[in-house]
Amino acid sequence: MIFLKTKDETQKHLKHFIAYVENQFHTTLKCLRSDNGSEFIAMTSFLLSKCILHHKTCVETPQQNGVVERKHQRILNVARSLSFQSHVPITMWNFTVQHVVHIINRIPSPLLKFKSPFELLHGTPPSIIHLKVFGCLAYATTLQAHRTKFNPRARKTIFLGFKEGTKGSILYDLNSNELFVSRNVIFYENHFPFTHVTKTPTIPPRSSPIDLDDSLIDLSPHPASAPEFQLASARPSHSVFAPAVQHEIPVVDSVSERIIRKSTRTSQPLSYLVDYHCNLPSKSCSNVSSGISSYPLSSFLSYDNCSPNYTHFCCTISSMTKPKTFTQANKFECWKEAMATELHALAKNNTWSVVTLPHGKVPIGCKWVYKIKYHANGSIERYKARLVAQGYTQMEGVDYFDTFSPVAKLTTVRVLLSLAAIKGWHLEQLDVNNAF
Repeated sequence: MIFLKTKDETQKHLKHFIAYVENQFHTTLKCLRSDNGSEFIAMTSFLLSKCILHHKTCVETPQQNGVVERKHQRILNVARSLSFQSHVPITMWNFTVQHVVHIINRIPSPLLKFKSPFELLHGTPPSIIHLKVFGCLAYATTLQAHRTKFNPRARKTIFLGFKEGTKGSILYDLNSNELFVSRNVIFYENHFPFTHVTKTPTIPPRSSPIDLDDSLIDLSPHPASAPEFQLASARPSHSVFAPAVQHEIPVVDSVSERIIRKSTRTSQPLSYLVDYHCNLPSKSCSNVSSGISSYPLSSFLSYDNCSPNYTHFCCTISSMTKPKTFTQANKFECWKEAMATELHALAKNNTWSVVTLPHGKVPIGCKWVYKIKYHANGSIERYKARLVAQGYTQMEGVDYFDTFSPVAKLTTVRVLLSLAAIKGWHLEQLDVNNAF
């Protein structure tokens, strides 16, 4: 990743990049695709001397260079995520973007057959053991020169990534607002000091130890920012380049406890939820899995005021379960007899005819529906099985045009019962044994 202050620097850095690729990877640049900018047009003679094709996109058509645009979008998306987590100020956006490129080059991608760009370029998998959480708290060992016995042995800093060409980390001193590189660092990857900083830190001038103008491209075969670190989750991570002197664990500034304000207003249940139990406390998973409930249904539901026949009827219905699939029903003889009766009735009534399936047509499936019929006293009358067609798979205009449902209106039934009562007619109920 190369950062430019002005577009005039494009020609200089692009020439350095071409020379870098030719020297390090023994290959040449074949084609350059740009957005038709004047800084690239000025390099026409140089590109012709190198026999490099120059493809230019049309005006206001970035989609013609979609690979670069999508790569920019991904870098910005990850950079925003790091900024939201670490709360690093926007003035340090260049460190965020540089660290994102360092991470993306070492992450496997499904588009590259689950290999990282670093591995495809160098032929060896990259080392990711050196990666640390961006923007986390870090303590760097102070230099021994001009250090007395009572001077601090560590500096409280923020981790801002890795310095290309140096086996060390870029750190920002919270006290002196200074950027520097150090290899003797202890990281606290769960603490982000910028979360509680209200004042925007100042960035040192160009004469500081870190100057991004000399940043090289993140393509070195032996990543200079990849020291062999040891990972630790519960304890602070230490660099293996740290001196043999044992450091005491620094005390991290504790954050004052936040007082959660609670409303003193009296809450009243909603009127439409009066008949429901909505505020039952949730219990642990062990109580739920074991079937133990602190508020059993028997405490709110009682059959004491019901007649014995009705109580027996309710208990019978609650104790019997109906199968939902053919596999479940086929295990019981009662349901086998019910299905056999249904098939015999359908065959007797010539419900269907076996024909050859027309070309391009899909047959409509069937499904078994099971039901238990009860007497008034709760005893079982019979087991009923119905074979129904899955008509919802049909398309109107393709499989059918008109629909007809032979169902009598309730008004017609009432008129018929009224005439029978007035005339003293004898009524008989007819139950159709099957209806397909």
